[in-house]
Amino acid sequence: MHFAHYRFSQGAEVGDLRKLSDSLRSMSQKTVYFLGTENAEKIHYVIGLSPDLSQSPVDAREAMKALSAVLEGSGGGRKELAQGGARNDGQFQTRWDDIVQSALAYLKGIEV
Repeated sequence: MHFAHYRFSQGAEVGDLRKLSDSLRSMSQKTVYFLGTENAEKIHYVIGLSPDLSQSPVDAREAMKALSAVLEGSGGGRKELAQGGARNDGQFQTRWDDIVQSALAYLKGIEV
């Protein structure tokens, strides 16, 4: 299983995350991805699974809980795709490594 993560520069919109998410879902295999962007007020993020992981134990909602805790935000969605947000207090930049490590820790114990 692969984990891909990408942080957009400021100015990207939630729609940009969704477009990239759709592309990743259609082009990847055994992949979990985290995408995020921020503006002056808010952080937006998406976590998703490639279609071949839809029957696996990996759950984007559970990963979202872990990532939202790091970002002090909230989110939800479906097993294969979840979206979240948080007030932007600069934590997206300062906690990026923690975000990645949190996602990897969630995935570490899951066999697919």
